[in-house]
Amino acid sequence: MILRIFEGLISRGCEAEFHEIVRQHGMPELGRTAGCVSATFARSVGDEGETFTVVSIWTDWDSLSAWTGGQPLQPVYYQGRQDLLARSSVGLFEVVESVGHERVSAAVNGGTGRR
Repeated sequence: MILRIFEGLISRGCEAEFHEIVRQHGMPELGRTAGCVSATFARSVGDEGETFTVVSIWTDWDSLSAWTGGQPLQPVYYQGRQDLLARSSVGLFEVVESVGHERVSAAVNGGTGRR
């Protein structure tokens, strides 16, 4: 399994639009993409502005590569809106050990277990 971390800084004044795109397009698409086991969107607001992290877990390289258009180390921008980000980066890791994904999903989604 592969863990992909996409993180960045949202351009000031673009936070609401970025969140809307993530809610309407990003997370739903990940949820129905073959090979994506789970995806989590998180944010932090600080002096620099709002940063975000999207952690996704993939069954294999082929699925991840298909979703990223053959460029797993490049960000996937929905609706071509890279202008919403001041900066971003992607990291890839081989999953060695993991626990609790179902519990996290249930807690975040009010016990429904939906993605």
